[in-house]
Amino acid sequence: MNAAVLTSKLLQFANGSMYQEDGAHIWVHDEKLKALVDLHDEVNGTPMLVA
Repeated sequence: MNAAVLTSKLLQFANGSMYQEDGAHIWVHDEKLKALVDLHDEVNGTPMLVA
């Protein structure tokens, strides 16, 4: 595995899902989604932009 592939895999892992060589993906975690839900709860329904 070269550095570019490893970087891509690490980015996928950080985002919560990793693609396998056959194109299927593995769900790793949903921590970013949980953090977004917590933030939404804190702003009491105020519109927010997520980029």
